[in-house]
Amino acid sequence: MKNIYILLAVIGLSLVSFKGQAQTITYNEAFIQNQTATTQCTAWGVFRSQLLASYCYTGFTMRGSQDMTGITCTDPIVATAVANALRTATNYSGTSNSITWTVNPGCGSGCGNGVVELHTWTNDCQCATGYIVRPEIANQNWGGINGPTCNAVSQTLIVEFFYAPAGAPTVTCPSNVTVNNDAGNCDAVVNYTMPTVFSCDSYTTTQTAGLASGSAFPVGTTTNTFSYTNGSGTSTCSFTVTVVDAENPTITCPGPIT
Repeated sequence: MKNIYILLAVIGLSLVSFKGQAQTITYNEAFIQNQTATTQCTAWGVFRSQLLASYCYTGFTMRGSQDMTGITCTDPIVATAVANALRTATNYSGTSNSITWTVNPGCGSGCGNGVVELHTWTNDCQCATGYIVRPEIANQNWGGINGPTCNAVSQTLIVEFFYAPAGAPTVTCPSNVTVNNDAGNCDAVVNYTMPTVFSCDSYTTTQTAGLASGSAFPVGTTTNTFSYTNGSGTSTCSFTVTVVDAENPTITCPGPIT
């Protein structure tokens, strides 16, 4: 007996929803084994067109009724590149969360202007076992989740992108640094890790306090502060470099006095 799937959405439409500040763009369609995708093909095109370049993507998930948890990309750079490649029907391949994510527009003419597939396999246009979504193909090989992707069992395929409203850069500060002084000196040359910054827009960096990495830091604690500014605002990050005087004093006595 075949499984029966009830699609709780309007056929042919992708969904844009809001979760507090986070927003999502979702493709959610039911497919039937041995049947060519029709309305699902149209919905894929609508979904791809909604992945606008102006959005600040934070990640995406491929899942479905065969695996409702699915697999997720959490790298904003990779997520943005995948979204842009899907929208523009161009090739892209990038790695995040130990998974290589690939957009391939070369699987024939299909039911639209071309077949744009999203997959995690090593080669394009394959009947692999895994995670592939290609509703625009003009046959029953529309993909699958966590299983066969050609003539797959009836199932729901879901691709969901997460994005945030434009805002100031997101900054992750490095840990504070503590070192001993360099031998024979009252300071230490310190190379520290720079803060990690994510911004959808271009941004400027300004060090407003402290010393540059690679400088000679004096004994004591130096606070380093950086500010990052884009078109939406400014974020700051501060961390310390502490140099500990770890040497005993060196005394040079004067000569005898007669």
